[in-house]
Amino acid sequence: MSSAVDPDRIFFEDPETIRLKHEEAMLLDQLRLATGETTSMAMLPLEPSAHWHESAVQIHARLLEVSGELSRLNSRRTSRQLSRFLQGVEGSDEMTDAMRRWWMNRY
Repeated sequence: MSSAVDPDRIFFEDPETIRLKHEEAMLLDQLRLATGETTSMAMLPLEPSAHWHESAVQIHARLLEVSGELSRLNSRRTSRQLSRFLQGVEGSDEMTDAMRRWWMNRY
């Protein structure tokens, strides 16, 4: 392959995803402080509670935006990873160590 770009870059951590994960964690901490409630992303309500302050409502809205963007990026990334892996399985591309590790770690 003559490309200077690593074809297995799809199996490495995406810098944009790293940034969004950090922002999500920071916003979740801010929401916990603003509401005094212990919550996790899995238990995050879709609608803010009526007794939350306006600042908590704004944090909640931003948290949902970031979470949605992360979900979209992860879905697109997983689709690309699976497509790249299948190219290796079908023999149209070389099966690399990064592809094998991704498959083993995922399944």
